[in-house]
Amino acid sequence: YEILPYYKEGSLAGKKFSYRQLKSIIIPALNEGLHVLHNNGIIHRDLKPSNIMLADNGQDAVIIDYGISSIREYGKTAVIVARGMTLAYSSPEAIRGLYLNESDYYSLGITLYELYCGYNPYAKMSPAEVEQFVVDQKLPIPTEMEDELKDLITALTYSDIRNRKDKADPNRRWGYEEVLKWCSGITQPVPGK
Repeated sequence: YEILPYYKEGSLAGKKFSYRQLKSIIIPALNEGLHVLHNNGIIHRDLKPSNIMLADNGQDAVIIDYGISSIREYGKTAVIVARGMTLAYSSPEAIRGLYLNESDYYSLGITLYELYCGYNPYAKMSPAEVEQFVVDQKLPIPTEMEDELKDLITALTYSDIRNRKDKADPNRRWGYEEVLKWCSGITQPVPGK
């Protein structure tokens, strides 16, 4: 058995956060958490608000629930597995059964959208519609969202992963380094723009 900490503030599910709260607390904490996981060969595969707890100090977000996580072994950068995910937070490649570190960052983008807007962008779609939309469409971003946050979510949910290993190519999904720069206010090219 495992003994886990009790977080009296609960998960982030159903909660909304301001742009300032996201940028100063939630995004840096989740970016660092994903970085630690990925450096240890773990792909979470189910990042979403209900799997993120707000620490009692109000300054940290904690990633939980590793029930379907995968371990990258022998230096591999991808894991191919049968499905096991929450569709509304899944990347196009995850829907096809391919999981990468970048897949967790896609889920982060959808999670941030929900934490800011108060709803998941696919909330009113059937599973078949979600799957079709994620694979074929660009995520619609509300016009009232701050431009910086729009850029971050657009970059995290960029669907084309062909250039993922070429750090110089601006048309690739953002990961740890790009999110770190974004948190520091460094302007970067947004993929697809």
